[in-house]
Amino acid sequence: MNKNIIFTIAQKDLKATFSSKKVWIPMVIVAVLLCIVVPAVIAYLGLYYEIIGKSTNEVEKPINAFISNFPDEDMRNKLASLPSLEYKFVYLFLTFMMIPFFLMVTIINSMVTAANSFVGEKERNTLETLLFAPISIKELFIGKVLSSFIPASGITFTAYLLNLILVNSITYSYFKEVVLVTLLG
Repeated sequence: MNKNIIFTIAQKDLKATFSSKKVWIPMVIVAVLLCIVVPAVIAYLGLYYEIIGKSTNEVEKPINAFISNFPDEDMRNKLASLPSLEYKFVYLFLTFMMIPFFLMVTIINSMVTAANSFVGEKERNTLETLLFAPISIKELFIGKVLSSFIPASGITFTAYLLNLILVNSITYSYFKEVVLVTLLG
């Protein structure tokens, strides 16, 4: 397996991906919406506006039962110590339920770049040439996977950092800790 061939294929596909606005702009939009806008809106509305209103026993009872059965003791104690249902929901969403959003963005973006990679080869009439080139299918596959993984991971990591800054600027005064990092440490 020749690493130079793999990196050449990945570099060519990365250049094609970032030269096409039809490919990378939707990737950025998906990341911004799912990883930055949604959690920022939920954090802001949940902490600055009373959404649920006066909480009734019917609403609080199942939520408190969920919290009392939460498997992580530190998270359970933190959630139980928060003063309102809104605070509990925001904290739970940002520290526990937000992680799959980042995984979804990575998967969606890697699928977009992988599909563009093979479709672009077909549209440019270079697929047949690439298949007849003196490279193995394994090298071709690894190069294409690498060219899909790099931008998807980069966009997701950038969205994570922006989320960390924006969401914690909204929530730090309420929770007195940096949320979203607590599960990573």
